[in-house]
Amino acid sequence: MKRYSSVLMVLLVLMFSVSLALAAFDIPGHVYRIDQLQQAKDEAKADDKQIVFLYSNEGTDCSLASKASISIMERFRHSAVIVYIGKERWAKVPRIVREAIKSTEAGRFIPKTVIVNSGITEVVSIIPYKRPGK
Repeated sequence: MKRYSSVLMVLLVLMFSVSLALAAFDIPGHVYRIDQLQQAKDEAKADDKQIVFLYSNEGTDCSLASKASISIMERFRHSAVIVYIGKERWAKVPRIVREAIKSTEAGRFIPKTVIVNSGITEVVSIIPYKRPGK
């Protein structure tokens, strides 16, 4: 009996480890990082597009946040310029975007999405993460 308990415990640990590894996501090539903000801004102005700032955690262990982040990046792929923000680069985020992300309208959970005009002078929309079933 003790042997079966040990095997079961190992299997549970392995399953949990695999689920954690699967939750993280990669930032696609069409998405700029905050360090590339000037390039994103130039593209948005040239193509007359809005800029979508996605605040998330690409190393998350939450599959719901991961799926929602990927969904945002795909949803705006052709209609806007997308800039990914991770918490480690917070100081580089324009103040208008930081304030929008911190607002109650942005909600409590990641991902948080803020859409601004190409000059980053006006917030057009804030899209909070809506948890399934809520």
